[in-house]
Amino acid sequence: MKWLYERAQTHRDKFFLNELTYGDVLNLTIATAKRLAPHLRGESRIALWAENSVSMAIHLFALSTLGIETVLLNTNLTEREVTEQMESTGVRTLLVSEKMAQVLQAQKEVCDKQGCDIQITDIYSSEYIHNQDGRQYLCFSSFIDTDFKPTSSIYSGENVKEEKSNDVKHTSTQIDGEVIDGMESIVGNYGLQMDIDNSTVSENSLEWNSSDNKVFCIINTSATTGKFKSVPVGWSQIEAHVKASAKVLGVEENDNWLVVLPMFHVSGLSIILRTLYNGTKATIREKFSEQVVLDALEKEEVTMVSLVPTVLQRIVDQITAPKLRAILLGGEFIPMSLLQECVERNLPVYKTYGMSETFAQSTTFSVRDYPHKLSAVGYPLDGVTIEIRNPDEEGVGEVWISSPMLMQGYLNKEPIAGAFNTDDIGYVDDDGFLYLLNRRKDIIISGGENIYPKEIEDVLYGMNGIKECAVIPVPDSKWGQVPVLCVVTSRTKQEIIEYLQCRLAKYKVPKRIAYYDMLPKNSMGKTLRQELINSCLKHG
Repeated sequence: MKWLYERAQTHRDKFFLNELTYGDVLNLTIATAKRLAPHLRGESRIALWAENSVSMAIHLFALSTLGIETVLLNTNLTEREVTEQMESTGVRTLLVSEKMAQVLQAQKEVCDKQGCDIQITDIYSSEYIHNQDGRQYLCFSSFIDTDFKPTSSIYSGENVKEEKSNDVKHTSTQIDGEVIDGMESIVGNYGLQMDIDNSTVSENSLEWNSSDNKVFCIINTSATTGKFKSVPVGWSQIEAHVKASAKVLGVEENDNWLVVLPMFHVSGLSIILRTLYNGTKATIREKFSEQVVLDALEKEEVTMVSLVPTVLQRIVDQITAPKLRAILLGGEFIPMSLLQECVERNLPVYKTYGMSETFAQSTTFSVRDYPHKLSAVGYPLDGVTIEIRNPDEEGVGEVWISSPMLMQGYLNKEPIAGAFNTDDIGYVDDDGFLYLLNRRKDIIISGGENIYPKEIEDVLYGMNGIKECAVIPVPDSKWGQVPVLCVVTSRTKQEIIEYLQCRLAKYKVPKRIAYYDMLPKNSMGKTLRQELINSCLKHG
């Protein structure tokens, strides 16, 4: 957490997370590390299960200063899935917010019937004992008292005295009357590892200057759609990312980035770390809703926001924020009609393409600056190399990436040697812009012909009245596979088929149409295609 210490010196009184300054966050990080340390003796890796909050960020920072790797868990998982991911990543301690603790407790009766008991310990408790089954469940408050102000400067050599927090029970800003002796000795030099509390946790120390290959966190991918893979994210990846992202997006003194995408995912987490590196501000909201985003853009002086296309689609005609200078848009394929509307409305959209394995952005570009490149997913960031392997006659092939932001390898798997196969299919134009046609696993091979669902979806989004659509493969005895359209619309099947027949080759036109009130999505707003496939197979 070198950046946190440095920013607290250079930007001490500037707002960082919501209404907390850089100085506040540093103070709270140290106090939180002191709270956590006795519970985490001997731990090198734990799991964190929490919704977006300032408190979540502070606990993540505190774990890093303790030298502990943090496995970030999707808040949509069940207790069984959480346990599976803990076991897979070699974790025995789960740190949860109060809200997620309630989720665990709600499943307690079921667990009890199986002879399992979940005992959750408040981190403010003095009981530092693992459960009998070897697992430990710790709980923290998501509440942050924004009236908190340190009673003395952390640089003055004076001790931090007791802090009150409006009598709110064990909030993250309280120190509960305990004096953190020698605060200056703890934070005076981030290059040294100093004891937090010699009398109780002398074996623990704060790390302010982690090595480049030190793992900050572990992000599990595809956890809600199939067998997950664990991506370790090291500080070298993070530093390469924040520098390259700052170059393409720019940095301004009054930047205020709205965080509504989940912080357990690379999309939300990367915003917090970019903000920290740039010395700017982030406004964290627990989760997305149309009104939350619109209110923040209007009232919070937000200048930047990261969204997925399905979210932007619902609010694009309501955005009137003259201070907004960047909408980072990615996460899934973006309908051409949405991009065209953004251009017409002069919205500052940056298309981006990336993944957990490359710690967010690999390619990015401004739609306003390159309106003739709307079909592209971006231009490579500094240090990123895009290679198309096994191309066909038109130059379409496998997308491979080399990048300083690239992980060294999945957890407990062979390390990556050289470039990384994204499993995407696409091409690079003469100007170096990357275009994606589809995920390799989504390609439909019908009668020997390759059918790219995105092509069909893009065409269909040009039809009035199409709210959502996804084209999926379904087995067929004659053709091997055929495309099936899943759609949210009031348009009739005949209207849709006639529209597509005028614009696509016959073999690309879906053989069946299934109507939905809403397509199933994960927490990132990505359409769950496998659920659609399973549904179509089940109902014929």
